[in-house]
Amino acid sequence: MTEPEQPALEKIITPNGDLNKPIPPELVFGTLCSEEKFKKTDGCSERPYPPIPADNSGYVFDHNDGSLKTTIWGKASFSNDGIIILPLWTISEDKMFVVVEVDSEDFAGKAITAKRLLECMPHDLESVDLKLNIEAIDIALHQATKTKQTILATVLQGTPPVQGQDASLKLSFNKDQTAGTLRKDGSMDFRERASLHTVAEKDLLGELLPPVPGTTGQDVFGNPIKPMEPRKVNINLGQGVSSTTKENGSTIYTATRSGVVRFRNGTLEVTDLLKIEGDIDFKTGNIRALHGSIHITGDVKCGFSVESSNDIIIDGVVEEANITAGGLVVAGGVIMDGRNKIEAKESVSAHFFRNATVIAGGDVNAEVEISHCKITANGQISILGNKGTISGGHIISSNGIHANIIGNKACTDTCVEIRTNIPKIKTLEASRKQLEDELDNLSKAIGEGDVLNSLMNSPDEDRRILAELIKVRSAIQTDVRSLDDSIKAMHKEADKQLISKHIKAEQKVFCGTTIIIGGKTLKPTADMEAPRYYLDLDSQKISFD
Repeated sequence: MTEPEQPALEKIITPNGDLNKPIPPELVFGTLCSEEKFKKTDGCSERPYPPIPADNSGYVFDHNDGSLKTTIWGKASFSNDGIIILPLWTISEDKMFVVVEVDSEDFAGKAITAKRLLECMPHDLESVDLKLNIEAIDIALHQATKTKQTILATVLQGTPPVQGQDASLKLSFNKDQTAGTLRKDGSMDFRERASLHTVAEKDLLGELLPPVPGTTGQDVFGNPIKPMEPRKVNINLGQGVSSTTKENGSTIYTATRSGVVRFRNGTLEVTDLLKIEGDIDFKTGNIRALHGSIHITGDVKCGFSVESSNDIIIDGVVEEANITAGGLVVAGGVIMDGRNKIEAKESVSAHFFRNATVIAGGDVNAEVEISHCKITANGQISILGNKGTISGGHIISSNGIHANIIGNKACTDTCVEIRTNIPKIKTLEASRKQLEDELDNLSKAIGEGDVLNSLMNSPDEDRRILAELIKVRSAIQTDVRSLDDSIKAMHKEADKQLISKHIKAEQKVFCGTTIIIGGKTLKPTADMEAPRYYLDLDSQKISFD
């Protein structure tokens, strides 16, 4: 339904001056027309008469003679609620500014002066101790007289609070282990692959600077405005780390032994490092490190496995081997036949992945290609080298997929998918399935016929049992409905999360590619240049630009 047209004030009021100009308080600025004339005015036929809002604090209406008399310094206007007087002295919502609209003359053609404006200042400001900026009013009056326009003048301003500084942790090492060094064009230089951060006993690991409190400000009424509380940084000390507090409140962290330093999930620790020169093969056997990280300078050969509670860095290639890490995995390359897998709680990075199965708790990064792989990443999947290509296989990300090319000229079946990861949904769905099984069993015990008739015709003992079963079934049905509501709400929340996630190809997407986002599917029928795919929640379809 469209809003009714707003009538000009002159059509419903007999004015005593120019209604486009400021009206001083205690002044009759006009007389309201009769109800008959009002109803015939464009935009007024459906409006109540008199058109006086419930809160008409800017003026008073005399029902005897229809006169309108201001109570504040303001301008007349017509809103959806009726005739209003807009105050020209305003106090900002946060009470940090007082602003006045300045014109050169009022609605009667009388010159406006600073003295007249100050005499009409709102009563709320009478208790203010701060000094008004009279000069700002004088400047505004000069400009209004010169330009014949309304000028805003800020006559009072509070003192904003000075925000403090959050605590900050300055580490002596780069906490982000990567597959290589990032080039300016966004690709990775794998010849400059990062290594584990090894330290010696007594090495400095970092310094935690304490938060610095801010300074309280005040609004125009003198009320204090507190600054935001600076954020603290909580550091958990893991194995191999000691801390010392300095006089300035900062905390110094030092290694108490040699090893690999890592900072993950708020914990700073120095773990053992197992460094293996050469390949993992029959000479070394399988490698399992219950504590610490592993650095392998060669390849991991076919059929072997490497397990670590922390990070695994492999300078060479993973060849049909199993890799399991409690941290991240960085490898030169991965070549598999689909029977082995890499599983890491954090990110997995390599120069290339071929026929690989990868499960990553964080991101998956490659430079050259991800070819015929099954990859599931809780983070983002990125292949941004000059030839960075995803072709073949099924790639699943919870946070977005970004490549240069998706698919190939041969139209090989390639599926790229964004799938929200809300574990609680699976838990609730499993609980619902269990309740449904219980309902099935109860229905078999109670029977499919008329329950009331069964109760009436059953012996006393059977009737008590049957009544109890019916009561239990009713309670379970209530629980199922409650679970349905919770699952539905979580799916809506999952859809909201999908708004910011997309599948992007910097160069091309070839036909033969399947795009899946939030369970919705799109299969391009022709090659597309540099598309970005996203889920349109209104249409519940995949769109692209």
